[in-house]
Amino acid sequence: MEDPLFRRSVAYIFEHNDKGAMGIVINKPLQLTVAGILEHFKVPIDNPEISSYPVLRGGPVAREHGFILHMEKEVGQGAIADPINNIVISASRDDLLTLPQSNCDRIILSLGYARWEQGQLENEILENDWIIAPINLNVMFDVEFQNRWEAALMSIGVDPINLVDTVGHA
Repeated sequence: MEDPLFRRSVAYIFEHNDKGAMGIVINKPLQLTVAGILEHFKVPIDNPEISSYPVLRGGPVAREHGFILHMEKEVGQGAIADPINNIVISASRDDLLTLPQSNCDRIILSLGYARWEQGQLENEILENDWIIAPINLNVMFDVEFQNRWEAALMSIGVDPINLVDTVGHA
């Protein structure tokens, strides 16, 4: 993709239905940390490990709106985005404010999200703009941001060195 936001992006699709799809890019950190966001709201930070987490650029839509992805279903007001893997997504300001007191160790905080109209994501997949992979919690939460694209590809047996930027006909 030519768009720098989506070039070499790993997107977690948390909603996909007949109206379209929504997701969060999980490998594009901003020059902002969770501590910076919480300081803005004058929230004390009880968990220094969380305070250093980078905030991600989740997508081009509603870039001022925050989303939290985590795996603690007992924490906050979030909705279960993935019941099999216990991934919770929240856009609640209250959840953001209680984040420093949580024991969550697998957290993604993003500003913005990605949205596709009905059929748009499917068309982009058909055009080979996206490669689909099943969720891999290690890639999503544990791999360093700059390595997530390669790790996601490798998780489905694709070596990034074999990918080309051009499309042709045989």
